[in-house]
Amino acid sequence: MKTVDYRTFRQALKALQYEVSPDRHIEICDMSDGYEAPIQIGINWSALGTLPASDAREFAEKLLEAATAAEDFKYNGYTITYGDD
Repeated sequence: MKTVDYRTFRQALKALQYEVSPDRHIEICDMSDGYEAPIQIGINWSALGTLPASDAREFAEKLLEAATAAEDFKYNGYTITYGDD
């Protein structure tokens, strides 16, 4: 199984989060469910309330871009190593 050290993973995740949504309306999240679980990246978005149709369309496009970026994250499926593991 492929591995990545925690620091490298967190830096890559943080860079991707900023690239996808500097305003943080869409957040790239680590959905891994345990210490030795493979990395699985997902997305979360803030509740924006009612929007004009043009703004909703723009947000939907950004959401699709974020979903694609999450699916393509280079460390998906890797296991994180910590320190001297």
